[in-house]
Amino acid sequence: MVIDDARYHHKSTYPDGRDQVQFPFSGKWRFYLTDTQDSSIVYGTGKFFVVNDDTNLGVSIKRDELEDQSYWPVELAKAINVTTNFLSV
Repeated sequence: MVIDDARYHHKSTYPDGRDQVQFPFSGKWRFYLTDTQDSSIVYGTGKFFVVNDDTNLGVSIKRDELEDQSYWPVELAKAINVTTNFLSV
């Protein structure tokens, strides 16, 4: 879903009592470094992503070798199988 002109705001002071900053949801965010006395004075800006760990992944990696034909050089027959399973919360 694409939302045009959506604007979300989150204001906090870093560091807080636990030296952490928490955001209400995952997504693309922009930050502004402002003066503590006058927030209209902006010293710098930037962009970053917040990704909450809402999905538990089970990952297995297995080295394998392709056997359906002869490969030269033999390194081309090597394969790595990555299998994942997950349950979204």
